[in-house]
Amino acid sequence: MLHILHIHLAFSVAINVDADILLIDEILSVGDEHFQKKCFEKMKELKESGTTILFVSHATEQIKRFCTRAVWLKNGQVKEDGEASQIVDLYEKRMNLCKSVAEYKIQNNKKVLDKAREEGYEFKEYTRDTLKDNFSR
Repeated sequence: MLHILHIHLAFSVAINVDADILLIDEILSVGDEHFQKKCFEKMKELKESGTTILFVSHATEQIKRFCTRAVWLKNGQVKEDGEASQIVDLYEKRMNLCKSVAEYKIQNNKKVLDKAREEGYEFKEYTRDTLKDNFSR
């Protein structure tokens, strides 16, 4: 609970400073709905008054709703830059594709392992804990 109170305080201090540029980094991913609503209302006020807001987030719906421009970074490099809704749509399409590929690989690997087991091969099952025990220094 204390952590969330610190975040509320930090955001309150940040938005009450007369700044030309305001950096908001994933702060709205924590806190309750009431806190998020108040934050967005204040950010909207600041935006309308001419403050530049750099909003760093993975919350695609918030980006679409609040931002006019988005920059998609990958490994510290600009992958896409443009109108927020378009960039979010590209990002979501890419993430869904990656998820589909990962699911396909999992299903395909399971089929290969099942076939090998049918043919009499045995595989030792590893969990995160057994891997950690086997590979820790």
